Parts: sequence; C-alpha cells; structure tokens
Amino acid sequence: MSEAANLTCHIHGYPLSQFTWLKENNSESSEHLKNLTVVAQINETYAVLVLKFKSLARKDNGTYVCQANDYNGIMSALTHLFVTDVPKVSIDFMKAVGAGSIFLNWTVSDGNEPIKKYFIQHMKKGTDQRQYYAEQIGGGNSSYVLKGFESGTAYQIGISAINALGTSHMQLDPRWITTLEKGISGEKNITNFSPTHLF
Repeated sequence: MSEAANLTCHIHGYPLSQFTWLKENNSESSEHLKNLTVVAQINETYAVLVLKFKSLARKDNGTYVCQANDYNGIMSALTHLFVTDVPKVSIDFMKAVGAGSIFLNWTVSDGNEPIKKYFIQHMKKGTDQRQYYAEQIGGGNSSYVLKGFESGTAYQIGISAINALGTSHMQLDPRWITTLEKGISGEKNITNFSPTHLF
C-alpha cells in the first residue's frame, strides 16, 4: 500500500507546548512519530498538530493520541486510523485424501475488507502449465477439499483471495502433494472430514 494520509488535531489552550503524537498510548511510539509530526502554531492559544504518513502500511492501523501541555496540564484527543489493503493468503496444510482429492487449509489476512472469494491454481508435475481450479471458493472458507485431480499424481497448489480493494498475489506453494493411487473408504463423504480425522 502506498497511499499517504494525514491525521489532524486542533488544540486550544495557553500557553501551548510539548506537542506529541502517541500510538495506542505507547510512550515509546512518540519518538518514531516525532519525525512525521508537523505543528502549525496559529496564534498564542491555538495550534494544529498534523501527523503525516507518506506511505501507509497495515502496521499503521490503530488509535492515535495527540497531546499538548498548557497551564492546566496535559490535554489529549483520540483519532483512529483504519488501513485497508488487498488480502494476503498462505497455505498452511495440504493432504491427499483420495485418488483425485486434496485437502487444503489456509490462513488469510483480509486487509480489513471481507474476502469475496478464493481462486486456486494447480500445476501437475512434469508440466509448466498452471491451471485454475474450476470452482470458485466462497470468502467464508479457510479449508476446502479440491477434487478432480489425476490419481497418483504430484501437484503444486496456489491460492489467492479477492476483497473490495483487489486480489492478492498468487504464488504456487513450493511443496508437491501427490494424490492417492486409490480412493479411501467413504470418499463420497470427504467434505465432512476435518484435518484431525485424516491422520
């Protein structure tokens, strides 16, 4: 993510001094945020404190506190920064669960926007051609049984996710997963399996 953003705080008091920004009330954050802070002293009793982000990242999400001192002590106000981004998704676990079936489990960081759907790509060993898995997988899933592969064949699998801001990068997992030579008993009920039942 490369968008810039400003958080602005209007402060009234007298005499105004010691302008700072904190993140999540963490006093150690003030040193880092000092480099991003601009103070405009409008007059003796009014100042505008601006926190300038040149390039937003997910880690910038959070609640920020602007502070200044006057004769009454410390004054502060809260403001929230909500960063949205394209999702990131990675495969955690793969297991062959049938002659043409592979169980897949993944972790997703949704970028603060709901996942609409997942796309799967696969590549058969000995080829250099990626193919899209025919079914689209709904955004509420974090595991799925992929079907329709050749038996006793090694595949690499990749997954990407799409939210309102865009699609995550698709990269094939480096692991090869080989489908079974023959189906396991009860394969027609395979969608009811959970990973703990597969060992």
